[in-house]
Order: sequence, then C-alpha cells, then structure tokens
Amino acid sequence: MLDGLERVKRENKDIEFLPFAVYTTKGEGELLKEYGVRSLKFPNKYLGRKKNAGLKALMKLEWDYLLELGSDDLISGKLIDLYKPYWKDGEPCFGIDSCYFIESKTGQVAYWSHDYAIGAGRCIKRTVFDGFGQRVKVRYLHSISGNMKGGKGKVALFTKKVADRMGKNVEIIERQDEPFGLWSDKRQIALDADSTFRLGTNGFHVKVIKTGTDILVIDIKSGENIHGFKAFEPCTMGMKELFKDFSKKESDGVWQLG
Repeated sequence: MLDGLERVKRENKDIEFLPFAVYTTKGEGELLKEYGVRSLKFPNKYLGRKKNAGLKALMKLEWDYLLELGSDDLISGKLIDLYKPYWKDGEPCFGIDSCYFIESKTGQVAYWSHDYAIGAGRCIKRTVFDGFGQRVKVRYLHSISGNMKGGKGKVALFTKKVADRMGKNVEIIERQDEPFGLWSDKRQIALDADSTFRLGTNGFHVKVIKTGTDILVIDIKSGENIHGFKAFEPCTMGMKELFKDFSKKESDGVWQLG
C-alpha cells in the first residue's frame, strides 16, 4: 500500500497528499517512518476505537478530503481522475461501488460490486466531521413516521443536528458530552456499514459512483482477513491484467502477505 501511495503522489503532482496511518506494532511504525507517513500508535482492539483515535488525530492537520484505505488496499491513478470532479464540486461523501480482490497465496482474482459505496477508497469532506454534533437523548411527544419513526413516549439517542430537526415532536432528556465518532468504539467487524449509518444520522448520504468493471481498487486478501477470499466470486483475470496500471513493487508485494 505504501508503494502505491508513492506512485499516486508521483502521478498527481497537482494534488497534495498527506498520508496518515494508525498502527499497532513496532515494525509497522518503523515502516511508516521509513516512508515518511504521519502516524499514531493505538491498540488493535477495538478497530472502531482505533479508527476513531486516528480520525481525532487527523483533525489536527489541515486537509480537504479523507480518502479511506486499509493496509491491504491499492488504488489506481484512474480512481483519482474519477474523483477530481467530485472534489471540485464539494461533494460531501462519496465512493465507488466495486473492487477487485487478489488472494495472496495463489494469485487468484475475484470481482465484487454492490449497490452502496464500499469502504476502500471512500471519500469524506472535512466539513462533514466539523458538523458532527453531540449526542442527545430525547423522548417522543408524538408518534413519527419516516426515517425518524417512533411511538409516543419512546426514548431514543440522536445527534443534536437530527434532534433539532425533529422540533416539537420530542423533548430533550439528556445531552452527552462525548461527540460521535465515525465508528462505534467497540465495533470489530462491519465498520463500513456502521460508519455509513452514522453519516446518515448526521444527515450525510454517501453518494455511490458506478464504475462498471474498471480496475480502481484492489484488496489483497490473506488468511488474516475477517472476510476471506472465498466470500467472493472468483473471475478469470490474471495478475498481469489486474496490475496493468500499478507498479511492479505493488504486484510483487502481494506475495509478502501470503
């Protein structure tokens, strides 16, 4: 992934990239330092808490968009070209609907797509986080239907921004000082779905960009992944075709994760 970031920076000199990573082991920290990547050391349990800690540290820097990548994700230059108009237009949250997987032991390739934006390569504008509100516990004074449905007397937890939109339909019981993170602190799996839900509760819909079968994101699957390679449908594409827009260092690095 680090070699991939170096390639993307070389290909897009008109954009300033500020790589930032949250790591756990000493070896990871030394490698990040070698590549000049800003970083934060934090325990792996839980992943939600780890990612929130990274976001909190990241907010101390100056940037316009957060582009999310895992340590086993690679992005092509075509993804950056695809995103440039959305950055220019100020789109708050967006991502692509598909990616390719490669199994690090066999080199087998799989393709996967869905009707929502995947986590790898998802972009979120900084102002989205600036607007994240405090948590507010409310009691419904009237029954409400739709996205904020609930029966009279029900108690629920919302962000202040959403509670304010509910107006006289609710009464505020308690305001909590801890701000919403993008992920649930004790979340260990399904972090993308969890964060998409949290964005929604703050009034931000993640725009889905349809990509067809373009090779924009490659996710390297090894035995250590929560969702293994067998969870996806293999395709007949070989490594040479898959990595045509990537560097040799990146393709060679696949086997190091096996």
